[in-house]
Amino acid sequence: MNPKKRTRSRLTGVRKQSSRPRPYVPSLEKPANKREVMRRERYFQMWGGPPATMMVRRVGTGYVAECDDPRCSAEGTTYDELHSNALHAMSDAAEKAWGTRHFLLSFQDESGNILSADGRPGVATAGFPDRTEFFPSLFVGGKDAEKGFRGLVIDVREEFPTNSRAIHLPVFKGTSGQWTTNPVLAAEAIEKIARSLEVGRKVLVRCGSGVERSPALAALYLVRKKSMTPTEAYSRIRKVRPQVIEELDLLPLTYEERTR
Repeated sequence: MNPKKRTRSRLTGVRKQSSRPRPYVPSLEKPANKREVMRRERYFQMWGGPPATMMVRRVGTGYVAECDDPRCSAEGTTYDELHSNALHAMSDAAEKAWGTRHFLLSFQDESGNILSADGRPGVATAGFPDRTEFFPSLFVGGKDAEKGFRGLVIDVREEFPTNSRAIHLPVFKGTSGQWTTNPVLAAEAIEKIARSLEVGRKVLVRCGSGVERSPALAALYLVRKKSMTPTEAYSRIRKVRPQVIEELDLLPLTYEERTR
């Protein structure tokens, strides 16, 4: 008898539902044993990461995203800010619980519609991939993006891990929302990127989460070396990495670059 099908008792003729195991979904709690660890690994290999859903609501003049786990809740005055804060919260929680920043996160409105990165009905949002290629052989990513990457790695954070093989160029200092840019180091980083790409070498620009600082330097490269406008540069990056925040104030642009 196949336990996955509905069966009819020969004695009573009453149709009964066979018991089925509940589908496995990883929780945010740490694995209790080795078996749980193995189940999570198989799940991640199949789906790319654990799933999560956030309900988005308008509250006053801003937005709130709520999850079953309070560690993943987020707020924002704009949907773009909410989207970034929610991804940061989910990413941090996933890393602590699962040891990975990969996850499948969908945003829903109160009617149950899936929302895309711009707040309109669309497709589910992916989590933080290690790195994203936005231009041939040129990548942006977060702190884990260096793993398995073959090529030049430029770390633009103020803090720098001692076990990294990346070139440390602290282009940005401060905290999220209050970054300051060093134009001299930014120019040096862009020249290193250009020289490496010219000889056919891949380049990864890395920061903490690959949302603000590394995309800002990547956008500056596109403006200076590919003659794009700042908006075009960010659009190119956000097309493949929608969680990126457009931080035009971080770009040390000349008057000509700013007014294209």
